Amino acid sequence: MSLKRNFTFIMLGISLIIVSYLFYKIYSGIIYKNEIARKRGKLPDLCFYNLDGEKLCPARISNGNSTVIMFFDSECHYCIYGIGSIIKNAGSFTDTNILLISDQPVKLLRRFSEKYKLYKYPQIEILYEDYGVITSVFGTITIPQTFIYCKDHNLLKIFRGEVSAETILKYN
Repeated sequence: MSLKRNFTFIMLGISLIIVSYLFYKIYSGIIYKNEIARKRGKLPDLCFYNLDGEKLCPARISNGNSTVIMFFDSECHYCIYGIGSIIKNAGSFTDTNILLISDQPVKLLRRFSEKYKLYKYPQIEILYEDYGVITSVFGTITIPQTFIYCKDHNLLKIFRGEVSAETILKYN
């Protein structure tokens, strides 16, 4: 009888530990999501690097313009569609900073910029940074993912996946 009783207490203890661990994981996940939402709710003062290796901090360069941040990959068809749409409508983005951010090597990003002649568009900037740094502020990033910030640096909208210039302009 005491063996059965000990086994029951051990099982109850293990169950209590498992339930406590699950509650802890859920609670810490909620805290993490709230912290990320707070960090990206305003245009983060996170710095990136342009193709010349110069540091660029979007929160400091917005000049009273709205800012569109798109995380992309130069080989992603959805990204290429979205960027192509922005290029076709570049004239509509005169009061907008468009920051295309990737973690790819600079060599690939330069080739991408040249292929699409992005140097013709002063409001479009290709930047790079390690996604480890980026996820500490923006959370988990899907490619493509677009953040739209108003002139006051407040987050207006997040798009996960392909997005057209027309859709971005609705929030801009």
